[in-house]
Amino acid sequence: MTTSYAPTILATEAPPRGALRIELAAEFGHGPLDGAWWPHSDDLQREVADLVDHFPRGRIDHLVYSRPDWTNTAPRVHTQHGSIKVGSFPRDDTHVVLLNLASRRILRLLVVPAYTDTASAHLVLHRAAEPGNLADADELLRTSTEDQTSEGDIWSDDGGNYWGPDPVAPSLR
Repeated sequence: MTTSYAPTILATEAPPRGALRIELAAEFGHGPLDGAWWPHSDDLQREVADLVDHFPRGRIDHLVYSRPDWTNTAPRVHTQHGSIKVGSFPRDDTHVVLLNLASRRILRLLVVPAYTDTASAHLVLHRAAEPGNLADADELLRTSTEDQTSEGDIWSDDGGNYWGPDPVAPSLR
């Protein structure tokens, strides 16, 4: 019997990604935002490539981003389907990306910071895509943080008991 030896080749690919975390409005153009996107990191190259490759409602041809939200920026991002041109807002901190689609439609998406806790991020994703939402990106991010901190004042034991301002159990009132 002959034993052959084949060297192990380690791939240098990035670890597998989770699903695209995005929520889009049913109809676009009816408010200041058309939905929200919660990237997995602040690496613009990697996250935009993932967004372009997996965007559910059309082909993204160009993207404009808010500089403070991202690292690893460049004028082009390489995707599975080629590269797209990206640009940034000058001196802007809006937490928004503009997606120019092949259909000539421009979508405004709130960028939920990657480090945001899961509960807050899901709340912002949902609110940004709600019909009739008139809040801008800063307002949505601010109110989601306020909502999460105020819940800690009311729900004290993970079981859902309301203690309110008077620390007497509801059954004893």
